[in-house]
Amino acid sequence: MAVRKILTLDHPVLRAKAKKVSRFDTHIEKLVSDMWETMRSAEGVGLAGPQIGESLRVLVAEYKDEHVALINPEILKRSDEILLGTEGCLSIPGFVGEDVPRSAAVTVKGRDPKGKGAARRDRRRGRGPYAPGHPDGCRPQRSAPPQWDTWGNGRSAAPLSAPGRGWG
Repeated sequence: MAVRKILTLDHPVLRAKAKKVSRFDTHIEKLVSDMWETMRSAEGVGLAGPQIGESLRVLVAEYKDEHVALINPEILKRSDEILLGTEGCLSIPGFVGEDVPRSAAVTVKGRDPKGKGAARRDRRRGRGPYAPGHPDGCRPQRSAPPQWDTWGNGRSAAPLSAPGRGWG
C-alpha cells in the first residue's frame, strides 16, 4: 500500500470521464489498497481513481462502520427525498459547501475489486459517503467562491462530499 498524491481540480483527468475497468487483476487490487490508504491519510470519507491520477471507474468510501470499494459504479435509482448537508472534496482543499442537496438514498451497482457483482442501497440519513462524481468527470453544479472557477467560464466547482471531511 502507498499514499498517493491527490490531484486538485485544475488537473484535466478530473474533468474527463474515467475508463471502465475490464480486467480485474493485481493492478486493481493494489489501486484499491492505495486508495484506502490515501483517503484515510487525508482524513477523507471517499476517493475516486481519477483523484489520484488513475482514469479508471474505481471508488472507495467509508462512513462510520460502513466500507465500500466499487469498480464501475453506476447509480440505478435515487430517492425523491432530498437532504441538505455540509460537504467537502479532497480535490478542492479548504472549500466546504453548506446546504448541499443530495438524495436521501441511492441504489448503486458495481463490482468489488475481485470482479464480483455488488449492489448497494445507501441510506444517507443526511450524511455519508456516496457520490460517484469523479468517475463521471467532475462537473460544476453549485456556486462556490470565484477562486474555484477552474473552468474559466464563471462557473465554480461543486463540493461532492460528506460532513467536515472530504469525499471524492
